[in-house]
Order: sequence, then structure tokens, then C-alpha cells
Amino acid sequence: PDLNREILGTIVIERERIPILAVRQESDIGSMIWKISFDTLINVEEMLLKTQPSLVDRMFPGQISNVTYYGIPANHFVLAATVGGVLWLMVTLGTSLALSLLVRTAGDAAHLWAKFARQILFALAAFIAAGLLIPALEIAGISIILRGFLSPIIDVAQSLTLAWLTYRVVDSIARMTSRRALRQGYLGSISVISLARRGAKITVVFLALIVVLDAIGVDLTAG
Repeated sequence: PDLNREILGTIVIERERIPILAVRQESDIGSMIWKISFDTLINVEEMLLKTQPSLVDRMFPGQISNVTYYGIPANHFVLAATVGGVLWLMVTLGTSLALSLLVRTAGDAAHLWAKFARQILFALAAFIAAGLLIPALEIAGISIILRGFLSPIIDVAQSLTLAWLTYRVVDSIARMTSRRALRQGYLGSISVISLARRGAKITVVFLALIVVLDAIGVDLTAG
């Protein structure tokens, strides 16, 4: 192997990988230093010239791009918020349509499933939207720095929305079961269902708290 050449990694530009090649050269003062190879710089420049402007660059004028917060152009913040709002709306509408179609196939139990669908709609939509947000921001061309800042926040949000969804599912099933027991005259089982419902809710909240604390870096194992 050539000890004066080293591949440090790769740069991905529009799904093409360019190796980052470092070469060992003698500096002006006679010491040996590592530099990014000239071929690597040329290859990156050629690929950047071929790339198409991202959505964020096409949507906003250059004046907004010149305004930065923490080194991130203001238009990236604006588009990230827009993408989040549009994604939430689209996912909510899509989830509502999917649940409506499922309810129509439920037959005689359609009214029960309709109530269940209404209970979990927004929680399910929020969970799906949180999972799709980072890929959507990447497709829109949002700054990798901003995506890196938002990523742990979105992870926490996804954990919370999953806990919310589980909470709503448990609550809905418990309510449906209690109503059925009341209609059939099983009054003794209602208190058992209510107790199980409270226990399940407490468990969900406790697990969600653990996940959130772990996501923000709190060491729960330290003694």
C-alpha cells in the first residue's frame, strides 16, 4: 500500500460517491503534512456544477438566503416549518381516509370502529408525520446542520407521539369493553377493566418518560 495516500471517506452528491483522497506532501518549511488531493477537489467541483438547485434554493430569493441564524440560512428555517406543516396536513388527511376505508369494511361493528378511529386519528397521524419529517427535510434540501439539530428533537417527538397513540388505543379499548360489559350486565368486571386501564396508562407514561430522558442524554443507570 502507498503510505503517502489515504482514503478518508466519501462524499455523496446526488447519489454518487466521491472518495476523499488525502496525500502526504512536504510543506514549505520542510515538514510532512496531509492535504486533500487535487483530483478530489476537481471531482467535487465538477459534481457540484452538475447538481440541480434544491427545493429551498428554488423557492426563496437570494436576499433571504443571505440572512443566517447560527450559520444556517433563514430560508431553511422557513421551509423546514412549511414542510412540517404540509406533511402534518397530508398525513392527517391520508390517515383519516385510510381509517374511513377500514371502518367501511367492518360490517356490523362499523359504528364501534368509527369511534375507535376518531379516538386514535390525530395520535396516529402525529406518529407517522414525526417518522417522515427527517426524510422530507432531506428531500427538500434543508441544511444538514439544521437537520442534525432537529433530529434529536424529532426523536423525542416520535417517542411522545407513540406514547400518545398507545395511550389512546388503551383508553379506547377500555371504554369499548366497559360499555359492552355494562350492556351485558357484567357490572363486576367494569371495576377490573377500569383498574387495568389505569395501570396500562401509568405504564405507558412511565415508559415514555424513560425514553424521553434517555433521548435527551440523562443517564438513568448512574448510581
